Amino acid sequence: KRNLTSSFIFVADKMPILNRIMPLRPSFLLPTRNLEETMERAVSYAYEEQSRLCPYFTINNKDALLRVFHKDIVWVESRQRKVVIHSKTQEISFYAKLTDIIPKFPSRQFLRCHQSYIVNAEHVERLDKATRYLHMKTGETISISRSYYDLVAAYFSSTDTL
Repeated sequence: KRNLTSSFIFVADKMPILNRIMPLRPSFLLPTRNLEETMERAVSYAYEEQSRLCPYFTINNKDALLRVFHKDIVWVESRQRKVVIHSKTQEISFYAKLTDIIPKFPSRQFLRCHQSYIVNAEHVERLDKATRYLHMKTGETISISRSYYDLVAAYFSSTDTL
């Protein structure tokens, strides 16, 4: 009933044999030699493949079934029992919990910074360390809770996002 897409990464000693007998097209084939060097590249490739094949978040609310592209989502907010997605052009609300929907977002692009907020790292302009706020390119400021601050700071110090 669902259109699910998976990425397979295979590790094998005999690559030509695996290529002949494999009925599926794997995302990446890793030889057992130099495994550590290529594992990160393989996972990154599989992530990009998944993002390319399913670049949207599907919302089923009382009005309609909507698809919001990941690149358009600026931040996500939890208000009591509702989740509000703030995109570049609109706000969409539906009943859910942040803990239930965060696995549906690409983990390299979306980051939980508070019990009530998830941000799209591509839309963050800067991280204010003194006030523990994320300043978004759209002008909003999102607070970072104490419990998530170390995770958020580590994320932005390890990537070239900002």
